[in-house]
Amino acid sequence: MGADTGGVWHLAPTAGVADLVRAYPLSDAWDNPDVLCLAEGPDGVGHAFAGCRTLTEKLPGHYASFPVIYEAAPTAPGSWSVIMDGAGFGSVYGIGVAADRRLVAATSTGVWWADLPAATDPAGARVFSWSGARWAAGAATAVGCTSLVVVDGNPIVSAAAGGTIWFGEWDKRGALVMSQVFSGLAGGGRSSLDVCAGQPQHLWCVVAQGGGPIGGVFRSDTAGRSWLPVPGTANDGDPSVHGSLADYGGGQGGYNNCIAVSPVKPSTVMIGWQSGVLVSTDNGANYLRWSGYRESLHPDVHCLYFDPRDQSGQTLFVGSDGGLASSTDLGDTFTSTWNRSLANLQFASVPCRNAYGTMTASGLTPGRLAAGLQDNGVVWGSGSGPWRTIGGGDGAAAVFTSDDKVVLGSASAAGADLFAPGPTGYSKVLTPPYVAADGSSVNGLPDPVAEAVTRPGHAGPPVMAVGGNGPDATTVFGLRYAKPDGSDAVWARLASLPAGAAIWSFAAADDATIYVGTAPPHVFRLDLSERGWTPTELTGMPTLVTGQADPNAAITRIVVLPDGSIAAAYNQSSYASGCSTGQLLHRDGSGTWSRLNGPGTGLDLLPIFGLDVDPWGVLYAATDNHVFAAPGTGPPWHDVSTGLPKRVHLGHLRFVRYPNGGIALFAGTWGRSAWKATWHMPTRPGHQPGPGLSYNRLIGSTADGRLYEFVHGGLHPVGPIDPELERAARASAATLVARVTDLQTAVLQAGLELSDARKTDAAAAAALAGVEALDNQLARGLATLTAISDSALSWPVQGLARAAAAATEQVVTATAAIRATRLESVPTTVANAARITADTSEAHAALMARIARTIKA
Repeated sequence: MGADTGGVWHLAPTAGVADLVRAYPLSDAWDNPDVLCLAEGPDGVGHAFAGCRTLTEKLPGHYASFPVIYEAAPTAPGSWSVIMDGAGFGSVYGIGVAADRRLVAATSTGVWWADLPAATDPAGARVFSWSGARWAAGAATAVGCTSLVVVDGNPIVSAAAGGTIWFGEWDKRGALVMSQVFSGLAGGGRSSLDVCAGQPQHLWCVVAQGGGPIGGVFRSDTAGRSWLPVPGTANDGDPSVHGSLADYGGGQGGYNNCIAVSPVKPSTVMIGWQSGVLVSTDNGANYLRWSGYRESLHPDVHCLYFDPRDQSGQTLFVGSDGGLASSTDLGDTFTSTWNRSLANLQFASVPCRNAYGTMTASGLTPGRLAAGLQDNGVVWGSGSGPWRTIGGGDGAAAVFTSDDKVVLGSASAAGADLFAPGPTGYSKVLTPPYVAADGSSVNGLPDPVAEAVTRPGHAGPPVMAVGGNGPDATTVFGLRYAKPDGSDAVWARLASLPAGAAIWSFAAADDATIYVGTAPPHVFRLDLSERGWTPTELTGMPTLVTGQADPNAAITRIVVLPDGSIAAAYNQSSYASGCSTGQLLHRDGSGTWSRLNGPGTGLDLLPIFGLDVDPWGVLYAATDNHVFAAPGTGPPWHDVSTGLPKRVHLGHLRFVRYPNGGIALFAGTWGRSAWKATWHMPTRPGHQPGPGLSYNRLIGSTADGRLYEFVHGGLHPVGPIDPELERAARASAATLVARVTDLQTAVLQAGLELSDARKTDAAAAAALAGVEALDNQLARGLATLTAISDSALSWPVQGLARAAAAATEQVVTATAAIRATRLESVPTTVANAARITADTSEAHAALMARIARTIKA
C-alpha cells in the first residue's frame, strides 16, 4: 500500500487472530516517501515499482536529489532502489510495463520510458536510461499526465488537464510516439483511466470539470483507440430518486479522482470522488453511491482497486483520506481493520506544511498526546494505546490546558470546543462563547490558532489558553474559567494588535506575559497590569535577507526559555504555498535578536517545522527530515534523528517534564504519525560503560583518569581514594547503565504487546508511559554525566557545575519516583526491571556518597 506522504507499507493479516493486521514500513530509508502510485513488476513476487510526487510540489526547497521512482528488484524484493531521479521528471502518477520489457511512467511533465534490466541483474547494478515520449499532432509540447494503463503492450495515458487521452506506440527508430485518440472535455481538468484486466479491450475514463465535480465518463471498447461518452445517473439506494454524477460525486476533482474496472466484468466500474464511491454494474447507466460517511469508509477517495486474485470480482479496496477499507462482497459491507497499526497519520503543524494544527502533550498524564489531523479530526492517545477521535473534519487546534482539559478547534467546525477528561475518555463541556468587539457574546471561536498557558493564575479568573486568528484577526483572546469543570469558560478579549497582523503562534509561560507571533513576521509581548494586557512589539528581528522585507513570512512557533528569553521559528511562507527557507531566532534579556541557524549549524536557513525547549534550556528544532538539539542558544547543534525515517516530514515537537518525575519528547509528522524519543547511553569503544565517578560535585575524567571536585568556584583534583571503593563505584555506574537499558527494552516489548491487544487497557498504557518517562529521565541524566566524564576539562567550570548538578538531580528524582510508583498496572517484566533499576541507582548513590565522605575526611 502506498501512502500520500507516508511511503510504502506491507500489510499482513495475522494468522489465527481475527482483525489484527500488522503494518510493516518498507520505505523508511527513502528520501521521498510521497507515494502516488504502485505497479507490479513482471519478474515474480516482490518485483514492484513506486511512483512519487516530486518533493518540490508540496514543499519548495533545496534538495540534494529528486527521486520519483523506486524499484523493489526481483533479486532483492526486500529492498528498494531509486531508478528515476531528477527535477525534470515531475510527479509520477502511473507506471506500467509495455511491450519488449519497456518500463513506462506517466508524470506531470509527460511520458517517460526505459528498457527494463534483466531479471537476474542484481539490485544496485540495474541501469535505467530514460527517454521522453514524442507527441504527435494535438500537442505542441509534452502533456502532463495523471493516469496510465498498458493494453496489448501499448501505453495509454490521460492528461492532467483537459481530459485528452493519448495512445503510445514505438516507431521504427525506437521512439515512443503518443497520438491523441480522444479530444477531451471542454473545461476538463484531471482525468483517470482503468482497464478490465480480463477483457482488456474495455477501458473507462473519468474527467473532472475543472478542479471540481465529475465532468464526464467515457468508455472504449477498442483497446483504447476510440472513445465514447457514457451518460449516467446516481442514487443513494432508491433509483427513483437520482441525480447527476456531478451532484452525487461532490467536488475537488483535482484532489479526489480515481476509477477502477472489475477484472472480470467490464460492465462493473467504480469512481472515487470527494463524497465517496459511485459504483455501476450496468455499463455506467446507473450508479449507487457508497457514501464516505458509511461505517469504515471516508470521504475524499484517492484510489480504488479490485483484487485480481478474486475471480468473482467481489473483493475490492478503497483508499481515502481516512485510510484503507476493503470489501469481499462488492460493497455490501466494509472493514477498515487494515488501519489499526498503519502509522501514516498526517499531523497538522505549521501553516506552510499545508494545514495548520497543533500537537500537544499533557503536562499531567504521562504519554498522553492530542493532535489535529488532516481530515481526521482531533485525536488523543496515551502511551501504547489507540488514537481516539474527539472531533471531526480537518483537525486544527488541540491544546491541553494545565488541568488536562482539551481545547479543540476544527477547520470544519463552528467553534472551538472544550473537553474534559473522564473515566472513559474525553467528553464535551461546552463550546465557549467569545466576546465580540461590541461586547456581545458569540457562540464559538471558529478555528483558532491556540496555545495553553503553562502556569495560569496571575489573572482572575485565570487565562487557561490563548487564541486568535478567528473572526477578529487582530484580537488576542484568552480562554478563562473559574469553575473546576470549565462550564463557565469564555473567550475574553485580552488585547488588539495592529491592523494587518494575522496571528499564527503564541507562547505563555504564565498569563501575566504572553507572546504572539504573526504574519507578516512580528513578535508582540502582552504584559498584564491593572489596566489589562498591553501589547508591545519586540522590534529588531533580522529578515531572511538583510535589508529585504519578508511580507509573506510568519512566526510559526515561539518558546520561552528557562532564563525568560524567547526563541522563535520564522518561516518564509505563511500558508499552504509551501516553504523553502526559514530561520530560528533568539531574543535575549537585553532585547537583542540573533539567528541560531546560520551556516554550519545543520539547519542553515531551513524551514523550522518544530521547536521546543526543556527545563534545562536545551533547544530542540525540527526541519523536514531532522531533529536537532543544542544545549543552549549557542552552537553546536547535534543531529538527534536516529530512529526516525529518512524523510519523515516532521512537524511539531513537544517536550514535557511531568510533576511526579519523568520526561518525554514527542514529534508529530505529516504522514508518519507521532514518534516518541528514547534517551540512550553513548557507546565508547575501549571505555567502561557509564559515567564512572562523575556524580554531583565529583567529576571523574576519562581524559586523564583523575577525580575532581567542585570547590571554591573551581575544579580541583582530589584523591587518591580507596581502590576497592573506586572499582566498586565504577562497576556500579556501568551496572546502572545496563539496568536502565534493560528497563527500556522491557517497556518497548510491553508497548508492542499492548498495541497488539484486541482490547487496549488504557490504565496499563498510561502506567507504562509513566515508567518510560522516568527511565528516560534516568538515561538522560546518566548520558549527561557520561559526557561530562569524557570532556570535563574542556567545559566552562560554571557550566560544568550546573550540568553535573542538574544531571545528578535527574537521576536522583527519577529513582525516587520509580520507587514511589505503583507498578500493579504494568506487566511483571516491567515492574521487576523498574525495581531492579531503582535498587541499582540507590546503591550507586550510596557508593558515591561514601567516596564524597572519604574525600571530606
